Formats: sequence, structure tokens, C-alpha cells
Amino acid sequence: MNKIFKLVSIVGFAFYLLVLTSHVILKYYDVNYGNHFNFKYPNYYWKSHNFIPFKTIYFYFVLAKNVNLNTRVLNILGNIIGFVPLGFMLPLIFNKVKRIKNVVIYSLYLSLFYETIQLLFKLGSFDIDDLILNTTGGTLGYLAFLILLKTFNLKRPS
Repeated sequence: MNKIFKLVSIVGFAFYLLVLTSHVILKYYDVNYGNHFNFKYPNYYWKSHNFIPFKTIYFYFVLAKNVNLNTRVLNILGNIIGFVPLGFMLPLIFNKVKRIKNVVIYSLYLSLFYETIQLLFKLGSFDIDDLILNTTGGTLGYLAFLILLKTFNLKRPS
């Protein structure tokens, strides 16, 4: 039974990563490959990115009164919620992921990978706040995993 659970968890994790990748990387997918792989970046391109921590979060919460509330909430919560399953599933699948530190690192690395791909291949915009929000989501997923274990007095899968 344990092997079946592990296999189902791995398949579910792979499916989750496919869905997450399609929402993060391929949301603006354009079949014109030339625009994505020429690595020539006009000056305006760099101005569409955010390298200042909390700038976008602050903008959505304080300055963006003219931006639809749904857009603001979806942007902030979407980045958090999208990574909650990662934090929940990592300790289910990988025995080495037993501490919150590991989940934070893996969440940060995956988010950094997505943001870098968006930056290099012009598939979106790099936003340091997405790293913060995604990592927060992964951490919350791990905390939910721990709460579930304690609430139902379960042991970690091995």
C-alpha cells in the first residue's frame, strides 16, 4: 500500500508541476519563437521587471486604487496558492525534505527558475515579489502538511 501511495503522490506531483508550469511560463505563450529566443532585449523590456523587494506587493495594497480589486487579490493570492501544493507534496515524496528550511529552499529555487525563464525568454516579467510570495506559499503548504500529521496523529511516509 505504501508503494502505491508513493506512486500516486509522484504522478500527482508531476501533474501539479505541469499545471504550474503552464500557468507561470506558458500563460503568454506565442508561437513566434523568434521573439523569445533571440536574447536581444530593448531598453523598455528591462523596465517591465521588478527587482526591488515588496515593490509590487506595496503597489497592489497601497497605490493601485485604480486597479480592480480582483486583479490585485488574484495576483497576490495566486502566487501564494500556486506554491502551497509544492510545500505539501515535497515531504510526501522526498524523504530528505523533513525541515521547513528545505521546503523554503526548494520553493525559492523553483520560483527563481520560473522567474529566470520568464526574464530570459520574454515569457512574462521577472518580479522579485513573486519569489517572496511563491516561497511563502510553499512554506504554508509545508505547515499545512505538519498540521495534518499532528491533527490525525499520522507518521511521515517513508
